[in-house]
Amino acid sequence: MENALTEVKGVSENIQQKNRIRKVIRDFFSERECVCLVRPTDLESNLQNLLAIPDNELRPEFVTGITQIKNILSNLIEGKTIMNHKLNGEQFIHIANS
Repeated sequence: MENALTEVKGVSENIQQKNRIRKVIRDFFSERECVCLVRPTDLESNLQNLLAIPDNELRPEFVTGITQIKNILSNLIEGKTIMNHKLNGEQFIHIANS
């Protein structure tokens, strides 16, 4: 990812436009942490229905990558609180739907 965001040398309008996009991404996401995800399954039919596939039928490398992403996000994001009470996901959804 870092290599993809490195500016390319050149003066053509196409290169300059791509470098502007790279700079915006670098500036907007000043702190980046990347996790490579493999294809979740080799079966095309399972790709169409990933939410219904149990974890044990997905590639272990994919499940490990998703776990890494969840851990990164849970360390970066503070939980929501109302009146000094931490909300769990179900409580937050209930309040959001009200």
